[in-house]
Amino acid sequence: MSEGAAELDPAMSGPGDTPGITVLWRPGCGFCRILFAGLERHGVAHTTVNIWEDAGARAMLNDRIGSETVPTVLIGDAVLVNPSITDLLERLGS
Repeated sequence: MSEGAAELDPAMSGPGDTPGITVLWRPGCGFCRILFAGLERHGVAHTTVNIWEDAGARAMLNDRIGSETVPTVLIGDAVLVNPSITDLLERLGS
């Protein structure tokens, strides 16, 4: 993992913490727009990281999934590649 990517590592949550949701995205990504609309519609708090502006996030994504496919959602130890809002809500237990 490259320097800077550790702050994106959801495994860094402490015991009893609810891991945050981080969405890795890039400009022009239609699937990202769809996911963001669903997150907003359902009021799901999340952090966004543009992989074109954050080399550490891009490197971490390549390390974790072997590509730069976005959107990729990090929740706890889970890595969800291009999830639907339905898949994401199920994962969150909503």
